[in-house]
Amino acid sequence: MRARFTIAAAALLALLAGTGVGAAPADKPAPAAGRPAVAKITYVSGGSVYLEAGREQGVTSGDSAEARRDGRRIAGLIVREVTSRRALCDTFAVVATPAIGDDVRYTARPLPEAVPAGTDTTVTDTGVAPARPISSRTARRAWRGRIGAGFLSVNPEHGSSISQPTLDFRLDRRGAAIDFHGDVRGRTTGTSNATEREARVYRMAATIHDALSRRRVTFGRQVLTSAPGAAFFDGVVAEIDRGAWTFGAFGGGAPEPSDFTPSFSQIQAGGFARVRRSRDRRSWSATMGLLDARYKGVIDRNALFLDVSHSAPGRALFAAEEMDLNPSWKRNLGDPAVSATSTFFYGRQSFGKGVSLDAGFDNRRSVRLARDRESAETVFDDRYRRGGSTGLTWEPKRWLRVGGSGRWSAGLPHATRSFTGTLFVRRPKALDVALRLRATRIEGESDGWLRVAEGEWSWGPSGRVLLRGGWEHWNDANGLTETGDRWQGLELERSLGTRVYGFASGERRDGDGGRVTQSQLGISYFF
Repeated sequence: MRARFTIAAAALLALLAGTGVGAAPADKPAPAAGRPAVAKITYVSGGSVYLEAGREQGVTSGDSAEARRDGRRIAGLIVREVTSRRALCDTFAVVATPAIGDDVRYTARPLPEAVPAGTDTTVTDTGVAPARPISSRTARRAWRGRIGAGFLSVNPEHGSSISQPTLDFRLDRRGAAIDFHGDVRGRTTGTSNATEREARVYRMAATIHDALSRRRVTFGRQVLTSAPGAAFFDGVVAEIDRGAWTFGAFGGGAPEPSDFTPSFSQIQAGGFARVRRSRDRRSWSATMGLLDARYKGVIDRNALFLDVSHSAPGRALFAAEEMDLNPSWKRNLGDPAVSATSTFFYGRQSFGKGVSLDAGFDNRRSVRLARDRESAETVFDDRYRRGGSTGLTWEPKRWLRVGGSGRWSAGLPHATRSFTGTLFVRRPKALDVALRLRATRIEGESDGWLRVAEGEWSWGPSGRVLLRGGWEHWNDANGLTETGDRWQGLELERSLGTRVYGFASGERRDGDGGRVTQSQLGISYFF
């Protein structure tokens, strides 16, 4: 493992050594009005992402956009706050969590004549919309926010079926000092003999803040994104934003993991500090904090957490570390005084002529995945998430991307190494169609293949149809097939202006364990 870590670290050093390669001018030119445009994600905070483009690049509050990774759509975006060169967006219909350096596709708007270039270059890093005037009609409404409803159904041929209705919302009033956030999901699990019903509250919180959201107090059920070890908790988070620096403290109880009912058997508390710097198209941020968790008064975990991110034209880097400060009862069992329990880093560097190199390492024991829906492919990737990876991508034309990557994994069911090749083709003119092909070879205790094909048709930013299929199979040491799964899926998305968004998806998987069908519906109203 040490040798593998050294290889990944050397790859990251190669990324950092290319800091001067592929650099772009400081001022990003405005794309032609009405034409598709691309921007990069520069920062991620919970369900919000920050873009390197703003009014000068044709971005307008209330617009819809989409985040893409390796040519594939991973999340929908709604622009909430815009300055001259930056934008803050909410995410929805998330397939994979957006990350720093991901592409964002949007349709450029005509430049507003009343906005002088370069007048405002900072977007406050906050989970609520600052109460300040914005030029769009939508932003001038008294109440702003999103209300969404959905339904998930999973029906295996053998085993328990699952039905899950969902309701989520975000409300804030312009000029008011309080905002509301909620996410409630019902769940029905049934067999031929019994049916169980429950409701889980994943988020139900209110934020009190001043006029510019410089001072914020959030209470209720929530997730503290600045402290990954804290997970869900019922309590209070207080933050003070002093420009480049943000300071915060938190405390509360962890809900019962089995049914999410409130519980204060385990108390979590701590604090953090974050610093951000941005100039031209380059930015970096760092967060450091402390988590103290006690179960019925006994120290369960003391941990330091740190993350650092950096983005620049052609380059993105993110690293995070958690270090446990083990109490005496853990040291008596043989644990060291300090142990690194969670490490993650990812870097990407472009080298001109459409060539980019990426490298990463991930040994996190558990990860909160902010996804609205899953596919057989995402389940496969999550299974082999832990380990190191390197990859190379070549994009000779704007419509063609070819990639190759390697990964060693310590995930279940056994340690493996894998090699993946991808091909992505898009023709965005009269008929906006795209094709993505993927083949992954797995080698380890058992050998196998994952093959995926996706076809996509989009009509502007308002609609999309995606058809996908795949095949996963495993062989034993003698080359005999042990297991094999095939799946087919369909996704439909439609936006009505900037107010209503709806989607429907379905997937059928056939394998040794029988047939499993999964369907999902959702609708969101933005105002």
